[in-house]
Amino acid sequence: MTVAKLLSGLEQLNVDLWLEAGQLRFRAPSSVMSEDVRKKLSRHRAEIVRIYQEATRLVARSSTQFSDEDLPLTPHQAWYVSTFDPERHDWAMTVALDAPWPVSDEVLHATLCELAQEHDVFRIRLYRAPDGRWAQRLLPRSEDIPVTVLDLPGLEPTARHRAIHEAGHRAQQSLNSLSGPVIALALCRWGEGEPDKIIFSLHHYSVDKYSLNLFIGEFLRVCQRRIAAKQPGVRPAAASYRDYVIGLYVYTHRLSVVARSLAFWCDPVRVRRLPRLPVDMPNGRHTDVNSRRISIALDPSLRQKVVKYIRSQKGVVFNDLLLFGLAQAFFRWTGERALRLDLEYQVRIGLLPRMDLLGTIGAATVKFPMLLNVDPDGGMEDALEELRSSVRETVDNALGYGFLRYTCTDPEIRQRLNACASPQVFVNNRSTLGASRTAEAPRVAMKSLSFPQPGVRENPVSYDLMIECDGSEDRLVVTWVYSSAIHHEQTIRTLSSDFFAALQALTSCNQFAAMS
Repeated sequence: MTVAKLLSGLEQLNVDLWLEAGQLRFRAPSSVMSEDVRKKLSRHRAEIVRIYQEATRLVARSSTQFSDEDLPLTPHQAWYVSTFDPERHDWAMTVALDAPWPVSDEVLHATLCELAQEHDVFRIRLYRAPDGRWAQRLLPRSEDIPVTVLDLPGLEPTARHRAIHEAGHRAQQSLNSLSGPVIALALCRWGEGEPDKIIFSLHHYSVDKYSLNLFIGEFLRVCQRRIAAKQPGVRPAAASYRDYVIGLYVYTHRLSVVARSLAFWCDPVRVRRLPRLPVDMPNGRHTDVNSRRISIALDPSLRQKVVKYIRSQKGVVFNDLLLFGLAQAFFRWTGERALRLDLEYQVRIGLLPRMDLLGTIGAATVKFPMLLNVDPDGGMEDALEELRSSVRETVDNALGYGFLRYTCTDPEIRQRLNACASPQVFVNNRSTLGASRTAEAPRVAMKSLSFPQPGVRENPVSYDLMIECDGSEDRLVVTWVYSSAIHHEQTIRTLSSDFFAALQALTSCNQFAAMS
């Protein structure tokens, strides 16, 4: 048993560990400290003492006193400011949808201002403190957010398409995480009996895809209420974004969390360097301009087999199958048994104790490196079970990684994790296939607007390859985002084919076939 697993197990048993005069002390519920647990603790005592000495020092250097004028950054926000220049980099989610009913720009403006004031994430602004560090403040009131109105009747389809994208471009260009606004809205009047188009652009620093859907769903409900001149109803209570920011900080600075995070993430096996991915064109750089997307839907027969497999295997979710397929596909491409990728994970429920963020608008994801290993001589079922165990253990330590890598004040610790930082591959599974229905955001029919991001320089993309999964049991799409300056399209299509082949092989294996 590793020290990380031992510390995690003790924490689950409500065993408190601390140092007193250099000696390891513990407090535990009665009957918890069995002879076996005591032996394991004794066997690893010296290493645990060393880890707790380091954890105690890190916690002691941190302050938990914050005001609305000086809120801490979440690890995800700290990743952003350490990766890009917030004063120059544009980062937004821009979508268009058909207005379900005729609506005036006055109603849109009033709705926008109401929601911007109600949800505190839209009143949070980045700033650079006098000591040079990045922090954020909560404004008491939101600024006025105008609605741009474009009249487009009579335009040809090509001209309309261009006008929509230009409107989205301008909306996105107006966003600023430092000075605001972080929301922009445009109403495109279509005319000729067709529904108007509403363009939403929200700064990605403020929202993730989940809360973008929450926001737009709530926006449409408030619009409809204002059109009908109804009084606002009582909304379900949700944690404020300020509560989340401070709650995350407090949790990741708990002594037990810091200690097990050190034990897990600083393991030499975990932080070892891995070979770089093969490239078709050396010295290429992934930017918004040369970024390309290939979106492929799961074949209906394969999707049905995947759904059937998940339902027949206790505890298996699609995220497990996604990572399994990627590990197999990358092994076939690179010949390397180990693959490290950055995995984005929702914190909305289950990870942060006693905090339900299902109704909270704001970016609430964590990003952490996931180490996948392939045994080409092993069976598929055993490989999947080993992967699932690794995923569970890594997710349990995900919040601690964010603290150590991005918000920890000790440069030596952050340097120690540099070896496993910045993987070339990023994975974000936003699908609801095999997920809890309670963790699913309301789905709104939207069309994403994609174009090179505006700005004074060509925006870099922080990964060579990004794999995004969207959809549900009805339709599931895997999108591969790559750079045409690094890889040929055929390379990515072959990688995609190998991924689907791995899913096909797993869901068709003899053991599963016998169960079915």
